[in-house]
Amino acid sequence: MGKKLGILIILLIFSAGVIYILGFQKETVAVVQGSVTVSRSGSGNYELLLYGMLVNVEARFENIPLYSYMTMERGKPHITASKPTEMPDVVNLTILFRLTTPTNKTLEFEPLKLGKGGVHNFTLIIGKDEGLDGTGTFKLEIVIKLKVTTPNGVTVVDKEKVITVFFELPERTVRVSK
Repeated sequence: MGKKLGILIILLIFSAGVIYILGFQKETVAVVQGSVTVSRSGSGNYELLLYGMLVNVEARFENIPLYSYMTMERGKPHITASKPTEMPDVVNLTILFRLTTPTNKTLEFEPLKLGKGGVHNFTLIIGKDEGLDGTGTFKLEIVIKLKVTTPNGVTVVDKEKVITVFFELPERTVRVSK
């Protein structure tokens, strides 16, 4: 009975330690959220068509519990909301994410490939396991590429917009350059 009680006490102490580490330890992550709107105005003759692309990006640091960091999908951008709009042309919208560390190491994250116009909201969460570790200036380039072609393959629009987000560690400041 004494041996079982000893093992039980050790397990309880170990469990309490794990719960403390996962529940009370905090992890700092950068949360990048944005939206891209692709719209079309005009009709008929292609010289009168205007395709517009509106981009908005915000970034911030957050402290989250370690267990949340371990279980969340990070380092992989994902669409959080989308209101696609049907267009008569073929829309190819791609969003690329490239992080450059203070040591000039470049990390590329999986691109988002969207095939429709409309409004698309996205989120990317990065922490130390995704390269946001150490001190200095980290640069995240968000490259939004829009290519629109007619159904028979004629390119109507070929645009690219780059948004740059600078993260300063350990100061935890963020600057977005559009």
